[in-house]
Amino acid sequence: MRLSAAYSFFDGGELLVRSIENLRPLGDHLSVCFQLVSNLGSPMSEVSREALAEVERRGLADDLVPFTPDPANRAGRNEFAKRSAGLGLARRAGADHLLLMDADEFYEAAPFVAAKAAIDEHGWASTSVGFLNYYRHPTWRLSGTAGTVPFIARCSLDLEFAAGHPHVVDPTRSPRVDPDHHHHFPSPVIQMHHLTGVRHDIEEKLANSSQNDDPAVIAMMRERLGVLGRLQVGVNTLPDGLVIEIEEVDDLFDLAHLFPHGGDAGRGFSRGSASPTAW
Repeated sequence: MRLSAAYSFFDGGELLVRSIENLRPLGDHLSVCFQLVSNLGSPMSEVSREALAEVERRGLADDLVPFTPDPANRAGRNEFAKRSAGLGLARRAGADHLLLMDADEFYEAAPFVAAKAAIDEHGWASTSVGFLNYYRHPTWRLSGTAGTVPFIARCSLDLEFAAGHPHVVDPTRSPRVDPDHHHHFPSPVIQMHHLTGVRHDIEEKLANSSQNDDPAVIAMMRERLGVLGRLQVGVNTLPDGLVIEIEEVDDLFDLAHLFPHGGDAGRGFSRGSASPTAW
């Protein structure tokens, strides 16, 4: 297997370099397709610009390519085009497998290497994994798997918006799935670690998410992320009666020093609810 990790990047710069350092040894090619203006017209933050500069200075990416969104397109359509650009870079580099990545995503090395070997052995065309959500602190994790995300797929697959397949998180990164050649890795084998609620400024994420294409979805995200600033380790009972449990775990990816006072989740919000299954 010659694996390319393709990052789509605009915000979350405080995590980008560490995520790339995590993935760089696990693949053969790594690209970052970035945009200086979001799909919704906001400029990239100074933190994210500095992260890009460090990636370039240290040679952490094989390809560092700008993307200009089309203002006539919806945010999700631009994001799909950006993901497709990552696929093109992978093919150009001679990769035969692709992993689409965001700046707030991490994998443990040993399970990742074992999963690659299993894909080679069985010849699966596409795969998926469960993921774990982290909130406010890099060591604060919601108990239980939060959902499913696409994992490694053959570069021969065309990426497309699709419904009714195993990938429930983000249609901009979901490959066409042939059920006879797809494999979902169970959580004990491998999971993605998603720092979804760990940011210096959570509003940057919300204001520029492609989920803004759907007002109901982004409103739900604002409610769910809005409560993060009030969560504590242990059992949390929210105002609406929902009970969620946060467990404190090891700093697996050496991130705690980046958030000495915790993330800024909940800044500017005063109410909301959270769900352990959908984000």
